[in-house]
Amino acid sequence: MRIIDALTPALTMLLVALIVPWLATVRQKAEKNAIDSKSICYPRSSVIAMRIMSGVVILLTLAVLICTILYTVIPEIMEHSDKDIWGIPLTWVLCVAVDVFTIVFAVIMTRKITYDHNSFTDIRLFRKKQQYFYKDITKIENTVKIVYGMYESRKGKLKIYIGEKCVKIPAMMLGVNEFVKLLHNKCPQLDFD
Repeated sequence: MRIIDALTPALTMLLVALIVPWLATVRQKAEKNAIDSKSICYPRSSVIAMRIMSGVVILLTLAVLICTILYTVIPEIMEHSDKDIWGIPLTWVLCVAVDVFTIVFAVIMTRKITYDHNSFTDIRLFRKKQQYFYKDITKIENTVKIVYGMYESRKGKLKIYIGEKCVKIPAMMLGVNEFVKLLHNKCPQLDFD
């Protein structure tokens, strides 16, 4: 066995062993910043990653567009057979689906919720800011659970009902646990965990 063959897995394991604790530390700092600023938001690194992913996906779609144009204008450049003709529409459908998926997620991840002693405000891209007062809350459902694995994560949702309207806050947003503690203090008449 050559040294190079053993070196690659060893370096990969070392890199993973260094990155995972670093990611956990970065998340803890981001969580603390969210708590200090009295806000609930997605991790900034996730938002940046989704924006980069959206850009890459759009560039791939442009590459597919260029290949399609070349295929129709100069078919001699592209080697093809009659069986390949189904690849073009399939590629377009996949490209458009991935484009829509990444752009929607990039928009969703811009959501931020700020709160103070009297109310909380839900801020979303392309929507008007919505302010809700704690005194108007009629029901709260908390399914946020901590999942232990390589590092701690959360799953579930916090659902806050104001009359018939429901505000859903995903557990993966930063600052949710602190907001739940605040809700316990502001709405002691409501029974939720």
